[in-house]
Amino acid sequence: MQLGEEIRKRMIRVFPQLGDVRIDYAWGGFVDVTRNRAPDFGSIDPNYFYVQGFSGHGVALTGIAGRVIAKAMAGKTAAFDLFAQLRHARFPGGPALRGPALELGMMYHRILELF
Repeated sequence: MQLGEEIRKRMIRVFPQLGDVRIDYAWGGFVDVTRNRAPDFGSIDPNYFYVQGFSGHGVALTGIAGRVIAKAMAGKTAAFDLFAQLRHARFPGGPALRGPALELGMMYHRILELF
């Protein structure tokens, strides 16, 4: 089953009144997850900022992150510095186990969604 069909099936199960609605575009991809589920704020130099790892909460948090980074770019770094202090643990097992563990985790959550 294609992704759009799967999304439509779930959508109609939750919102039957949307039965006539067509899905024109569907996208699926990896979710950038940090071990503590908090975004990773940082800077490489005073003019290069980044934020990553929204752990599936990007819709809620990217607006806040954008404002925090915009203020930091304008020289008001207090909020950015606070977020950047969050420490993120590296994945245990390194690159050799990262991929297989990701696949197992996604499979586990996919199974949970089925029931």
